[in-house]
Amino acid sequence: MTSFAITEVKALVRQPQRVQAQHLLERLAVAVLPILTRRRFHVRRLHEFFPKDGALLGMNVNRGAKIYVRLRPKRTPESFYPYEALLETLLHELTHMVHGPHNEAFYKYLDELKHEMEMLMVRGLVGEEGVRFAAAGTGQRLGGDNISVPIRVAAVLAAKRREQYNSLLGGETSRRLGSLSAASNEIFNPQALRRKILEAAERRRRDNEHCRNVLHPGASHEVLGIESSDDDEDSTSNGARQQAPDPSASDIIVLEEEDDAHETIANVPAVIDLLDDDGEEKHDDVPRRAGRKRKRGDTVDIIDLT
Repeated sequence: MTSFAITEVKALVRQPQRVQAQHLLERLAVAVLPILTRRRFHVRRLHEFFPKDGALLGMNVNRGAKIYVRLRPKRTPESFYPYEALLETLLHELTHMVHGPHNEAFYKYLDELKHEMEMLMVRGLVGEEGVRFAAAGTGQRLGGDNISVPIRVAAVLAAKRREQYNSLLGGETSRRLGSLSAASNEIFNPQALRRKILEAAERRRRDNEHCRNVLHPGASHEVLGIESSDDDEDSTSNGARQQAPDPSASDIIVLEEEDDAHETIANVPAVIDLLDDDGEEKHDDVPRRAGRKRKRGDTVDIIDLT
């Protein structure tokens, strides 16, 4: 087993269909293993979560210390999102291993991961899920028999998966980097070029709303749908949202226990323990709850929802 395999995969215990949820997470872990190995990504844990905010799809804590994925719609927790949509969410969170903000570099890297995943599927190199996408003559199930699937069929299936990504998640995905289609000469048409620029700008705007970093004042474990057994020391993360909170909020989210209040900090690039040598709080311009004093050594979970 490669050293880049995800060491812990765990579904929520208190939700229905736990066996199916566990199976989904394991499929996802197997599917991205070649990418983890090639990119040298260390993801310690892949867990399910069920946040009260139905728009929150995923969260990457401390660049892979733990990745959370929402498997179920908020209104029908006994059902699951399509596998393709879950895989899309996981690839998004893996992109946050390298890039935080949703900028050109982020989308370029995300498209690279999607293209790489499709090629793995076509060649049958993503575990059991990749068997149906093996190419004739080259596709072989790892540890199994040769697969006889015409390459044209595999290509059609891969194209259908791209269409499913687009319909499920909105916008374009899996665009071939550095390649042009047969009708690509339209890009030199000024109107077509302007349209493509506007589409790219709209994609960034939408993702900045859906996946922005915020200071979430009530992000307790209960709100995020994280069970008590999932408590750990992890702190910094990126996550996927589908609704934009207050744009004046900072790009940091502070997670504490449910009975702790959360201060709204604007335009602060990091959370700093402001204690002098005697352990007393220093006076500064950062708003904080009256009467509450943080002690040296207190642990604070920091989450960036993106």
